[in-house]
Amino acid sequence: MVRRSPFLHVLSALGDAASIMATIAQAAGRYGLDPSFVAAVARRESGLNPNAVSSAGAKGVMQLMDATAAMLGVTNPFDPVQNINAGTRYLAQLLNQFAGDAAKALAAYDWGPGAVSNAIKKWGAEWLAHAPQETRDYVQALTGTGVPAEQPPLTIDAATGEVIQDATATPGAPQSWIPATPQGRILLLTGLGIGAYFLADSLWGD
Repeated sequence: MVRRSPFLHVLSALGDAASIMATIAQAAGRYGLDPSFVAAVARRESGLNPNAVSSAGAKGVMQLMDATAAMLGVTNPFDPVQNINAGTRYLAQLLNQFAGDAAKALAAYDWGPGAVSNAIKKWGAEWLAHAPQETRDYVQALTGTGVPAEQPPLTIDAATGEVIQDATATPGAPQSWIPATPQGRILLLTGLGIGAYFLADSLWGD
């Protein structure tokens, strides 16, 4: 009889995190964003937990509200693939709406695009100083993580939500089981190492 290893649940958790990081990398490639930027947002939002629910009712890895999830065609916000793809698409749309300004796009992701637009109209360049403290902290924590303060606005197909460059849809990220970010590779290698330990422990342990 093979006895259970105490590291089995750790291996499972690492595998889940690596899978989520790989999904983030693929979604970022699909919508023309830097994977480290999307990953930073995901960590800030949910700690990469696909079952996270905020006090306001935001759900999943990138914490989609029900109305936003429905707008983006998400049928199950706790499905990390649906949630991450929708959240990444929404980030790309916000960057497009705010002419590539990462601070405004991030504030809109946290506070809502309408609130950010109204603040800009009312206070101009001082708009962020009048945002809620949570939003100010959010923007401060995430600006500079994989995306410049200004980047060229994206062209997005209104029907599909796909990023278009020179009338050609942005190609998806290469299909690979290896996560495309340093964090993902570290998690994967750590998981494989623990897996090897578990296998040896199961075969030759007491």
